[in-house]
Amino acid sequence: MTLTVQVRKHRPAWPDLAVAETTRTDFTSGNLTARGDCEGNGTYFTETRSSTGNKLASGRVTRC
Repeated sequence: MTLTVQVRKHRPAWPDLAVAETTRTDFTSGNLTARGDCEGNGTYFTETRSSTGNKLASGRVTRC
């Protein structure tokens, strides 16, 4: 299975902006770290997608 994790900045009325992303193929268990730069004060969240079609978003937090 391929797993992709993104850190996204919520943008009302626009598509959310991916500020960090990491992908690992043949993922079975463990940790993934996505690193990126702050894109200014706003609401950020993580989104995890798998090659099996599953998608999960975290709660939203205000940062930067």
